[in-house]
Amino acid sequence: MAMDILAYAFGIIALAAAIKCFVDENWGEKMHRKSEDAQDMTQDKKVA
Repeated sequence: MAMDILAYAFGIIALAAAIKCFVDENWGEKMHRKSEDAQDMTQDKKVA
């Protein structure tokens, strides 16, 4: 019984960690793309 609860808790933690990793990766990608766009805009202003 205790092992079932432990295994269940471990599964929940692993699932939460996987979701967090996925969200962090996607969020980081979006933020990185935004910062690149901002750099492109500043470079365009310097050229113009």
